[in-house]
Amino acid sequence: MTYRTDNNLRLARIRSEIRNSAVKVHSHYDIYICESNMALWKIVMQGPQESSYSDGTFLMYLEMEDDYPNFAPKARFLTSIYHPNINRHGLYSLLLFPGFSDPINAVVTLNFHWDQEEVALQIAKHATKTRAEWKKDIIGE
Repeated sequence: MTYRTDNNLRLARIRSEIRNSAVKVHSHYDIYICESNMALWKIVMQGPQESSYSDGTFLMYLEMEDDYPNFAPKARFLTSIYHPNINRHGLYSLLLFPGFSDPINAVVTLNFHWDQEEVALQIAKHATKTRAEWKKDIIGE
């Protein structure tokens, strides 16, 4: 009986998240929900303004597994991203205070401190698609 209750809670929370994302559309990201599994989302994010990522657009997936919402969803960047807290497989570390003090990618951290030109080149190398191009790839429009 617990599994059914937990699954009902999970599905209710996912439906709530879908409603909220439809009502409160964000100007810097687009959400594409899998038609056959509403717990699997693709998210296209524009890099934050006034950051090294501002010209980039990045694709990630978010999966709300059976233990959601008790545990955070699984997330992974599908676009390679040059970031101190994201590894080469697109997995990130959730830190209490994210930043440069406890990176999972030390080389990137050093470049952020000493070689901003290399950072800009690496970011631009992978973030080549626009949000419209990602939309076309994901849903075919």
